[in-house]
Amino acid sequence: KQVKVQWTEQLVATQQQKTEKIKKDTELIKAVADAERQKAVLEITIQERIIEKEGAKNVSLINNEIKKDAENNEADIAKYKLEKEAEANDALYTDKYIKLNLAKSLSNNTKFYFSGQQSELGSLFNKILGN
Repeated sequence: KQVKVQWTEQLVATQQQKTEKIKKDTELIKAVADAERQKAVLEITIQERIIEKEGAKNVSLINNEIKKDAENNEADIAKYKLEKEAEANDALYTDKYIKLNLAKSLSNNTKFYFSGQQSELGSLFNKILGN
């Protein structure tokens, strides 16, 4: 009877050892699985941050390109305006137009007295107006 009890106790002890080993193996498997899940979550979070940064960079590049294009457009408009004004001035300010406006402006001033080509003002008029 003593042998049976001892044998039973050994069987129980062996079974308890096996059970403890299985529990520890299970805990280890759970811990590894948890660590792998955390690693996967961390990798996903890092990828999301990278994508956000790349998106912000792309938006910044697009905004810079839009601003550059707008500034180039404004510069082109200003250049075109100046060129057209220069063309208009070339067409408008002919010798005849300048002489006419000079004559008009001088005729409005009644304080100018000039007599013939001998006076300085008279000779200037002759040179300008070509009389």
